Amino acid sequence: MSKDGGSSRRAGELAQPSCSMVGLGSLLLETEGSFAVVIHGDADCINPFLKVFPHRLAPDVGRMRLSSDRFHVTGLTEPEVISGGGRERLLRCIETAVEQQAPEIVFVLGTCLAEMIGEDIQGICESAGSRLGLPVIPLRTGGLRLKTQAELLDRFGTLLASPPGTTGHGEGNDAPGGPGADAAASVPCNRLPTPESEESQSAGGGIVLLGYPALRPWEWDEVAGLVGAAGGRLAAELPARSSLAAWQRLTGADLVAIADPAFWPDLIALLERRNVPWVELPPPVGLQASHSFYDKLLSHCPRGGQAAQMLDELSRSTRSFLDSLPATGGLGLSGLRVAYCIGSIKNYVAGQLAREGLGELPALLELGCDVEVLIQEREDQGARDRVRRNLDLLGVDLPFRNFNDPGVLGRELTAGKYRLAYCQDHLAGQARQAGLAHVRFGALRPGFVGMVHNARTLQAALSTGFQGRYGRYLRR
Repeated sequence: MSKDGGSSRRAGELAQPSCSMVGLGSLLLETEGSFAVVIHGDADCINPFLKVFPHRLAPDVGRMRLSSDRFHVTGLTEPEVISGGGRERLLRCIETAVEQQAPEIVFVLGTCLAEMIGEDIQGICESAGSRLGLPVIPLRTGGLRLKTQAELLDRFGTLLASPPGTTGHGEGNDAPGGPGADAAASVPCNRLPTPESEESQSAGGGIVLLGYPALRPWEWDEVAGLVGAAGGRLAAELPARSSLAAWQRLTGADLVAIADPAFWPDLIALLERRNVPWVELPPPVGLQASHSFYDKLLSHCPRGGQAAQMLDELSRSTRSFLDSLPATGGLGLSGLRVAYCIGSIKNYVAGQLAREGLGELPALLELGCDVEVLIQEREDQGARDRVRRNLDLLGVDLPFRNFNDPGVLGRELTAGKYRLAYCQDHLAGQARQAGLAHVRFGALRPGFVGMVHNARTLQAALSTGFQGRYGRYLRR
């Protein structure tokens, strides 16, 4: 197993921090399974979960039952806080959730308010679990200390992948395996049930992809086809298509391929305790990155050599397509000035956050683009040193600029004389004001089929508006 990827790098350091309750709640919102979520706090704490954004994770996420109906809030009032009525309020809310939904599990999320008043959420959940006869799992998720999104993803994955009776659950578990985890794990009401369906029992083994961009159906076919030709089986991708059953089968995988090991220290520790082999494979976004990804992945399959010819043919055909693209002119990608914008992300999407958001950079460089990294960060020397250290640890030797607020990004885009901004949708207005073409962050796709899509996506962006009509006359 590979442990490259830098224990000295704090994953998620260049992205926006988050409240634990909002982060874990958002991840649970997009997870399939028979469970309810109870938030113990004031009524406004449920607001982030009252609107679902379809297709935010998996492109076919519409097939999942993702609904804020599974979320409940105790709605603590000031008199209840003063008089100590929070316990009864939480018990009633848990019972109501069970009556309305008949879930197999209830997750209870703490809040800043519950933490400040010292609510015994652990004890309340033990009592509720004993009375109701199902797991009621308390999670310490107050927002008084912000976490990186990487920490929250690692905690979420470790929680759902932990076998019954092990660490990873409990109100005192501010980080998986942290203080209180062992005590919580010994309480029956705080255990996740083992999947017992015939499907879950028969779907063990195989290769699991952890922390990669969610594969579209034709991208899945490419990966599964190569792995299948090598005698392996692609079993799942997490957390892109998150479900309780998929997470609980993770520890039975034949191999876990991990895009960014620095993201998952506690989950990797769990895999190692369970003797599950894992390997670091950077995201396959780009021709060379895809070939390297598949070459290493297939080497772990029983008949990896037999798939080598298929791999070489895919690589050659993709290279042939890329070589046919115009190198210069209005739609030419060679020398295209691109602003690659990171640091503004707060979406808990591991495939976009991996490697500090730079996982898609190789695709642009292979297409001949002239890329500069723009990072939403303070502009002092300490912040610049932190950015440079992260880029160095990731092997990224590119110039970068800091911008301290989304509202000033347009000024930086104009100063940099870029033609295209690769940034999140909420920054697209800044790109348009600067007269740049815009490609949504995360739009560049993995694999060989993805590389064809990537070239066409960039050309389509350049072919619209002023740049598309007059770009060939521009000389910067």
